[in-house]
Amino acid sequence: MPREITVAPVVHGSSVYFVAGDVVYRVDAATGAICWKQTLNVGGGLTDLAFVDGVLRVSGPNVLVRVMEREPPVEPKPPAPAAPKPDPMTAPSPIR
Repeated sequence: MPREITVAPVVHGSSVYFVAGDVVYRVDAATGAICWKQTLNVGGGLTDLAFVDGVLRVSGPNVLVRVMEREPPVEPKPPAPAAPKPDPMTAPSPIR
């Protein structure tokens, strides 16, 4: 967690959004767990945070940024096991 929150937090749904320096955080309101964080290298830090028409926007000196929601990474599913090969000793022989 950051040491200093530099912009007042915003609650939206089950999440809390806040800024520390040039980093925007989204945390779970119930647990406080970090859902995601995004560093915006704008120089001088971010000074405002708000939801406008359902979209999170942050701003700072000479910058306004629309922050897109980030979906949690999807774990790839392991490939299905290959079908066993028939045993040539017990498989029926082709009819000729």
